[in-house]
Amino acid sequence: MPTIGRESEIKEMHKLLASHNIYPNPAIDLLTIALAGNPIEISIYDVRSNKKCFAPFRKEHKINVINFNDGLYIISIFDGKHFTFEKLIVKH
Repeated sequence: MPTIGRESEIKEMHKLLASHNIYPNPAIDLLTIALAGNPIEISIYDVRSNKKCFAPFRKEHKINVINFNDGLYIISIFDGKHFTFEKLIVKH
């Protein structure tokens, strides 16, 4: 069972998790996602898995959530190799 490759993948995933900042959470009208590193893609899904937003990503991205219903959303962050997920609460 090769673990060296797996360990490097886990380290890369930890770097991705540590390199982003999502605020404010809960969000009211404007959500900011700041990320160091390579360009990536972000998607936001509601709890029914409906995609609410998709964008190629820059180092900092502002997303208007004023038209989102109050509730829980999932932010999917893709760095070209790995996915990571964050919870987002929208509360107007």
